[in-house]
Amino acid sequence: MATAKWSGWGFLGVTAVIVLGSAWRAKRLGRGTRSMAAGFILLVAHPGIWMPVTGPDCGTERLEGSLLFTGLAAALGLWGVLRAHPEDQPRSEERSPRP
Repeated sequence: MATAKWSGWGFLGVTAVIVLGSAWRAKRLGRGTRSMAAGFILLVAHPGIWMPVTGPDCGTERLEGSLLFTGLAAALGLWGVLRAHPEDQPRSEERSPRP
């Protein structure tokens, strides 16, 4: 049970690093953090926060759920990084309203 408890917290930390890093990259590329809203939802709903380790499964469900949410956050972060490249962004002179 202790392993499931600390693994859940560990996977929550990894998920937080992935989501915050992806949001930072999206903001640097001009996408805004709203494009990473699903990542923040995964972070808030992560089983490492709310799922107890006591019960008939002794924390196995928390461990598997945490691993699933961390994998989803990694896939979402990878998708966000791959879809937004700096060369795809318009240059500042192209966005300028001046002629």
